[in-house]
Amino acid sequence: SMSQEIGLNSNGTVELLKKLVATEKDNSGRPKESYEVYASINLAQIESHDLGILLIPNKQKTAYGARVYDFSTRGFPYGSFLAVNFTGSKIACKVDETNFAVGPGSFGRSSKLFTTRTVASIGMIATEPNGTEEQIVSTKVVFNETMRTIYFVVPNSGGISKYDVRCIIDIDNSPPKSSDSSKDNSEEPKSKTSKSKAT
Repeated sequence: SMSQEIGLNSNGTVELLKKLVATEKDNSGRPKESYEVYASINLAQIESHDLGILLIPNKQKTAYGARVYDFSTRGFPYGSFLAVNFTGSKIACKVDETNFAVGPGSFGRSSKLFTTRTVASIGMIATEPNGTEEQIVSTKVVFNETMRTIYFVVPNSGGISKYDVRCIIDIDNSPPKSSDSSKDNSEEPKSKTSKSKAT
């Protein structure tokens, strides 16, 4: 969730750990627990202090690779659209006549920046390694300058389609600027993060 964050004071390597529970019991009769590293992230070359981490399992699902992207408003500004691809296929994206592609285990942002309320078309087509294409999204979405939208494309183990799409919309909770100094701004700004399934 975008409403949750972890503070981090480090310029080096961050390791994400996976908890393992053994069948062997400890002296108190509880299963023994241990931890193993399943992703290492080098933060030394990253300038942003607001990061998103994309974890990609390998084919054996015994370890994960990590891709870090700039989650700050400079790298992912309000009014923009970001696609994150968890699949092994290439995803072609179209947002309001702007096209871009997202490779397997990667992410990409549309160059289109919405500065006013706009109802825009979104299309996404997956191209598998064998060349087979499947349309996974064809819909209209409302954009404006106070929200930023992420679509996550994930494999779908059941159903007709091989792909599933999840959406997170982050809404700016900063108070609007006003030229009227006499206006009462004592009311607290509202914040909203919504999650929905894209169709």
